[in-house]
Formats: sequence, structure tokens, C-alpha cells
Amino acid sequence: MKMIEKYYCEHCDKKVDSHVGMGTLDLPVMGRSDITVKSKVRVCDVCGNDCYDPVLDDAFIHKAYDIYRSRHNIIKPAQIKSIRKRYGLSQKNLAILLGWGEVTITRYETGSLPDDAHNTMLRLLQRPGTMANIVDIHGDRLSQTVRAKLEKRLAELKENATVAN
Repeated sequence: MKMIEKYYCEHCDKKVDSHVGMGTLDLPVMGRSDITVKSKVRVCDVCGNDCYDPVLDDAFIHKAYDIYRSRHNIIKPAQIKSIRKRYGLSQKNLAILLGWGEVTITRYETGSLPDDAHNTMLRLLQRPGTMANIVDIHGDRLSQTVRAKLEKRLAELKENATVAN
């Protein structure tokens, strides 16, 4: 027999039976409270208020971040992964090249919102010329092997761009 999971309701101050319904919530994102999200919510069967459900609550937050990204031209996690793959860089090596903390790229690729400076840099890295400039300035931060592979990839991208024109 399957056990029905109970969820914590802060209004009832206990774990309760609940069901999933639809809800709307205004969430502050990056200091702004202009993001309204409609999503599934866990509802207490006793009092009718929302209950804590980590899965549904996380989905709410991700929807709010997606809306924020669209409104404010913030790079998406998939775009960051695409940049790394394009240049053949790991998360760690991209962070090292940019002088960022090692977990920064990981956080952005898993959904955290970059600040304005990081967003601008990541967007600029979509252009191989920008990446080439960064490698010229900070390439010595990378191992010789990683730098050589990156420079080879940049040369291939430049060659492909020349052939396409």
C-alpha cells in the first residue's frame, strides 16, 4: 500500500493532507516585484492555504526567472552551455579564463540569474572575436593544453566565417 505524503502547512503548523491546484503569485526577482507567475501549487485540505512543496515551489521560481530573463535580456542557461560547447571549454576552464569563481558558471547553467556585468560578458562571448580578445588578455590563466585547444577552435571558427562570407 502506497503511503500518501503529507506536506507542511505553516498556517496549520503541521503536516497535512493536500492537493495540487493552480495559483498566482507575485515574486520579487532581482529586487523587483513585477513578476507574476501562474503555476501549480500545493494546497492544504484543512485551511485552503498554500503548503510548502519543494518541487512545485522550485518550478514557480524557475518560471519567474524565465519571465525575468525574457523581459530583461538575460542569457539563458542553455545559451551559456552552448557557448562553452562552441569553444570546447569546461565550466571550470571558462570560469578560470574569466577570473570568476569556479561555481559561478555552474550556478548560471543551473538557473541562477547572472548580475548585469556577468550577463553582458556571457552575451559578448557568443562572438568569437570577443572570446579571442579575452584569450589574448587572460589566456595565460589556462593550462597550455586548454589554451592551445581553444585557440585552435577559434581559428576554425574564424576560417568558417571567412568561407561563409
